[in-house]
Amino acid sequence: IFTGTLYCSAARRQSSYSGVMLTTSCPIRPTFTGSSPYAVATVTISRSRQRRCPLVLTPHPGEFSRLTDRTVKAIQSDRIGAAIDAVTSWADPAGSSPILVLKGAGTVVTDGRRVFVNGTGNPGMATGGTGDVLTGLIAAVIGQGLAPFDAACLGVHVHGAAGDLAAEELGEASLTAVDLIDLLPEALARDDT
Repeated sequence: IFTGTLYCSAARRQSSYSGVMLTTSCPIRPTFTGSSPYAVATVTISRSRQRRCPLVLTPHPGEFSRLTDRTVKAIQSDRIGAAIDAVTSWADPAGSSPILVLKGAGTVVTDGRRVFVNGTGNPGMATGGTGDVLTGLIAAVIGQGLAPFDAACLGVHVHGAAGDLAAEELGEASLTAVDLIDLLPEALARDDT
């Protein structure tokens, strides 16, 4: 199995990004960067119905709002329902759907059938780069052979546990993405992980 992380900026052409999605047979986790990546994300999701590989999306509520045309307030009032509705609408005719990791307090992971609500993590993790750490962690776990949904659940839990360890040691206010990386081995070694 080959696992890759694909970073897509607004500068990339929609057609080239969608082409990657259509011709790749490996799990992909897009990371959206730049000032206006949402048109690219929407095209990718709609054309990814033709894909033969798992797709893991990890938006925060603001990004998810733009992907689904729902307000952040509506999303936050029913995070699980909003996540399931979106994933179900993105499913292909055979029932294959992307895996959604809706970040935030009580991160929701769903494939439209199964739902995991994470209990680890803290507000200090809402800082630049922590989502990239999550991306790498999920991709690494998929690369080790775990099914993408299970990898997303494990990645989210361990990511949050590392954030909790960092908050205990350093405080929430000074948490950085590097702190999470440094504490991933300890978070993985914990009995409750």
